[in-house]
This record gives sequence, C-alpha cells and structure tokens, in this order.
Amino acid sequence: MGQLGVHIYDVRPPDVDETPLVGELPRNYCNRVTRSKVDGITLGADEVALCGDTTVALGRQILGKPADADEARAFLQKMSGRRHRVITSVAVKKADTIWQKDCVSIVKMKVLSAAEIDAYLSTGDWKGKAGGYGIQGPAGAFVPWISGSYSAIMGQILLDHMNDRQAAALVEDGKLQDLFLETDLPAPGTVYRAVADRPVKGQGGMFLKTPDGPAFLRQVKGLAPGQTLLVQVSGFAEAGKAIPVTSKILFKSRYVIVTPDAPGLNISRSIKDDDRRDALLQIIRERLDPFEYGMILRSSCADADDEDIWDDAQNMLGLASAVMADQDGVPELLVEADTPHTLGWREWTAPADVVTEAGCFETHGVLDMIEDLKYPAVRIDGGHYYVEPTRAFVTVDVNTGKDTSPAAGIKANIAMVRDLPRQLRLRGLGGQIVIDPAPMPKKDRKTVESALKAALRKDSVETNFVGWTSMGLIELQRARVRVPF
Repeated sequence: MGQLGVHIYDVRPPDVDETPLVGELPRNYCNRVTRSKVDGITLGADEVALCGDTTVALGRQILGKPADADEARAFLQKMSGRRHRVITSVAVKKADTIWQKDCVSIVKMKVLSAAEIDAYLSTGDWKGKAGGYGIQGPAGAFVPWISGSYSAIMGQILLDHMNDRQAAALVEDGKLQDLFLETDLPAPGTVYRAVADRPVKGQGGMFLKTPDGPAFLRQVKGLAPGQTLLVQVSGFAEAGKAIPVTSKILFKSRYVIVTPDAPGLNISRSIKDDDRRDALLQIIRERLDPFEYGMILRSSCADADDEDIWDDAQNMLGLASAVMADQDGVPELLVEADTPHTLGWREWTAPADVVTEAGCFETHGVLDMIEDLKYPAVRIDGGHYYVEPTRAFVTVDVNTGKDTSPAAGIKANIAMVRDLPRQLRLRGLGGQIVIDPAPMPKKDRKTVESALKAALRKDSVETNFVGWTSMGLIELQRARVRVPF
C-alpha cells in the first residue's frame, strides 16, 4: 500500500463463511471468498476497501486454516517432500466498482520428520494459517524453494537510511514486525576493555571506566578498583544512568554463537532432525581445529549451506580468540556492535525478499508504519489498547469500547497479549511493564496468562512474566535491548 501512496486508516473484518463448496477448485474458492469479503463491506462516499484471502492447494485439495493441531499435523504430513500452490486473491472496492486479481506461487517443502512437525506445532505458529504453516515464521526452514510472487507468500527485509543513519525493517503480511535503528548510544554487543572504578555498597556491583563513559557491572566478586577486565554492553542505558554491561561475553553471528565462558559444542533445540544434528556436529568437529571456547549452532543452521556455517564459525572463533587475548591496557573499544543492516542479516533468517534501494522505506510504506508508532493507541480485534512509557515503567491499558461484556473483555485481552511483544519490540520499550487488562472473570486469567507466555516465548527480546498483582494487573520485566522510539 505504501508503494501506491495509500494509508490504511481502518480495519473492518467482514463476517464471511469460508467453508469450501462441494467440488470447488482451490483457485475458484480463494476468489469467491475474497469477493464475499469485499461485497460484505459498506463504504462511505470517499472510501476505498482492500480485501484479500490466501489458501494452500495440494492438487485439487484445499488446505484451509486447521481447526486444531491434529489437522495441522495432517496438512504438514501431506505436504512433506512435495510441491504445493499458494493462492492469493485481492479485491479493491470503490463505490459500486470492484477490481479483483489473483496470484499463484509454487512452494517446495522438504521432507519433514515427525520431530520437526511436533516442534513446529508446539510453537502455535500454525494457528490461523492456511495449510497449517506460515513461511514468515519458524516454518520458513521447511521451504528450500519458491517459484512465483515472493511478496504474496513471504516477508520483506528492507534496508534503508533514516536521517542519514542505517535502518532495517522486517515486514510480514503487511505488518511491521521488527525494526533496527542506528544510534549514537553504545549498543548491545559492544565489547570494551574496562577498568574497575568504585564498588556500590549494598548492590554488589561496580562502576567501570570505559571510553564511552561510566558503565555498571552487577554481581561482581573479587574485583578491586584499578583492575582491567573485558565487558560487553547488555542493553541501552537509561537517561542519566551508566551503561549496563556483563562480563559474560558472547560473539554472535547468523549461524553460530561463540561462548568463551561456557565450553562445549551445542545445537539449537529447535533443530529436531537427528541426521541434521549429526551432520552439523561433523562440520565443526572435523573441519575446525580443536578450540577452547564454547559454541552454539543456531536454528538458522537447519537448512543453511554447510560452507556458510563453517565460514561463520571460523570467523567468530578468530574474533573471539583475538578479543579474549587483549585484556591488558587502558579502557578501549574492542568490538563495535553490529549495525542495523548487519543485525537484519544476523537475526532475520527466514526466507524473505530483500529490498535495498534507497528510499525503499517510503515506497514500501514503512515510514507510515513507523509513524503509527508515535501514537499510544493500537487497534486490535474487539477494541484497542494504549502503550505509554513513563519514567518509572511502561503502562498498557486495554479498552473494549462500547461492549463491556465479559466475553468482549477476554477477547480483547487475548488479542492484546498476542500483539504486545511486537509493539514493545518496535517501540524499543523495556524495563518494568504494567498491564491493566479489560474487565473479565477471574477464572479467565489463566487463559490470558497462557496466551501471553506463548507470545513472549516467540519474541526475540527476553521478557519475564512476573505475575498478577492483588488489583488484577499483570507485571512483566523486559530487557532494554532496543532503541526507545
């Protein structure tokens, strides 16, 4: 929409029966459902509506949104090792005129083991997805080959500049999912040679001297003023406070993480295929000389090229060895944090269409999405909620609008907790988070809590669920690893 210079100002989901007709072909089905959606919308004189629908087809069979995990498993088993079609239909309506078009892409899915299917289903990513999977999420590792429209079935990674600073955005299903912005502040991942300055009594911490100003290291033992040590920035400093650092240094890249303080070779638990795990161990143990540090092979190794993994591991081990041997001297910056464009390459590993043209944030509507982050109100199914940072903590308030029934409260609260990690991530908010849910029966708290914890597990930023207060509020504690927007 951004490429067309159009801004979406309202979302009106129509109530449409998406049950396929007897003998209906997949492409006809997708077009019919899209037409039903656009026909069901009432527009004002100057309004224009956009509707769409996507379905997965295996031959003549329509694989819609699975009713439960068992049906999603059956879909994945059918598509395992085979090609299938992803059909997307879109329609535009203005007054009494309707324009409609469809797009068909071919997707190849690799052979899936039972363990891989079970691991994917446990993420909950299959819910509400045609065919029981979404290529933008963890299931992207199942797809080695695509023919057709990338933008119709997968996300976009956009690399641009804002105010002459690097910026990277991840867009999936027309929504801004992640955002990295360049800043002058010391960013997480930066490594310093620091000098211990003075201890903080009662807190078990120590202020340190770094070339970028004072830093604070928690839980120190046996460290005396004047000693040198290596530390890594663990989060962005709050205004007027020291840079938070840790002595547990990690060297993180797209495929591997080198852990100098934790020896051993480990593989991401999300890689369930035993043959692939054995192959990854062989790549490292047989092709690299014995090394003293620990290494974690990330989930992105599941379908990555072996040579790329080996090169990444070799480079990270070399960097770690050079840095860890450079502990003596005056305060110095040893490793700069990754730039936004490098972070995008490192962290967004699912298949995506990468756009690098200057000005792509404007032409693809990213600037409009970023502009929306300046406002506290967030629309959700069944109402809206407000995200507002204060000096002490971040407040989240859920509102159901005119419908004050208990059912409306639980619906809005579940919609909020599923979307909240994305909003906090994009807005760069961390620290203490206090949520005031919409009114609902106390017996429904467990349902909301489970949905929130599931959403937080899929988030890239570490967040702890603290619990419910006596007044029915939810407390979270979130790492400050993003630039506050």
